[in-house]
Amino acid sequence: MKIAIPKERRRHERRVAASPDTVGKLIGLGFTVAVEAGAGDASTIPDALFEDAGAAVAGGQTSIDPKQIEPWLGPMVLQHRMINMAVGEPTIEGALKNYEKHKALFVEFSAYNHVSKDDPPLFMSYGGDMTLPSKNAGHGIHHPVYGVKMKEKADRLGMECHLLIGKGTVSKSNKYKSANDFIEAILLDKK
Repeated sequence: MKIAIPKERRRHERRVAASPDTVGKLIGLGFTVAVEAGAGDASTIPDALFEDAGAAVAGGQTSIDPKQIEPWLGPMVLQHRMINMAVGEPTIEGALKNYEKHKALFVEFSAYNHVSKDDPPLFMSYGGDMTLPSKNAGHGIHHPVYGVKMKEKADRLGMECHLLIGKGTVSKSNKYKSANDFIEAILLDKK
């Protein structure tokens, strides 16, 4: 059975339907869980925590470290409140001013920093708008460059990594046409 965790659409709603811990438990029970990119944003739960729990996340951030992502995406990405809220700062200016205080959290919350050749296979999918610098906070926080950077690092380390950008029109996996194909192959061990 597949379970989808969508991003909340109601105005001023800050809850998310399932925490990363709950997602991990559901996966442990045999469910396939897909989490919409940004589902945890209002609760300051980065997509990377859902990914760590084993969920497939489309358009997820592989880093929320402002010193890492601004060079990748330009200054607009820093306007997304998830960056500063993840470390308890009300503004990005505060997060940058107190960067050294929060650096360990930014590193911890950024999956990019924890990739190793021993990691399980990874499948990432993103929309096709590769415009740089990012156009606005929303475009920047779900930009395909997150996947490109993660794939480059995974390839350097020898970790199996598949990247789908723009439904395969910009970048595609030679092995899987969709996240569902990947999840089913991994779960059913049909590699």
